Amino acid sequence: MLATFVLEVYKDEERKEMASAIQDLIEGDCWSTAGIYCYWDYTTRRPLYIGLASDLHHRFCQHNGLVRARKSTCKSVEISTYFDNNEKLGFSMVLQSSLSQPFTWKQKKKYKVEANNHDPEYLDGLGEDALQHIRILEGITIAASSQLHNNIPSWNKIGGNKQASLKTEARHHQLIDLLVNKTVNDNVSRASLKELDANGGYRQFECFLHSLRISPFGYNADMIARYRQMGGDLVIDELEQTNYLQKKLILS
Repeated sequence: MLATFVLEVYKDEERKEMASAIQDLIEGDCWSTAGIYCYWDYTTRRPLYIGLASDLHHRFCQHNGLVRARKSTCKSVEISTYFDNNEKLGFSMVLQSSLSQPFTWKQKKKYKVEANNHDPEYLDGLGEDALQHIRILEGITIAASSQLHNNIPSWNKIGGNKQASLKTEARHHQLIDLLVNKTVNDNVSRASLKELDANGGYRQFECFLHSLRISPFGYNADMIARYRQMGGDLVIDELEQTNYLQKKLILS
């Protein structure tokens, strides 16, 4: 289930660093490689492109010219043009648990799985529910941006899932504010992507908090207190000792 927003801003010369940070984060044990992502204008805080990917790392590399890709299928030209006139570009991801991992070519390679040795329906079903949730959220997010700015993001050629867009309401506008760092709530990682890459403790915190975000009870200060009353947890102890929940998200 999509529940954790991870934000960052980067410079032209930081493309490889960003790609490495994304890979380290989503190819661990906590997160799925699939999710929603957004490029946004650092100055105006407006979304430039909203997309989905079964492999966020590989898609970032395609968009940023780090691997071969047809220009018509990625935003490498748009990103390079943006950096010609701007120092920093915003990038955000909405992540889900590794329990919702779709079956990608990387999984086949990692686990040495040959697709021909398995029932095609089984392979197609792996992570399909998660991918459908991603398609719906992408459609809602693009439609929310359109409602706010009277048009879809400038780098998007088409809208998202039509059924999802029809269900988009004013309450969904907050998704855009979260993606472009206008608003921070309990679903936003208190550490930036670069900080998560550099600090294993922060990654542990956000993995634990994601489990609360997707729980039936939700995530808030009351839930942390209830966990404490139920016997506590080493992660909760560290969260409190480090004041991580009071940490301000800093993008630079």
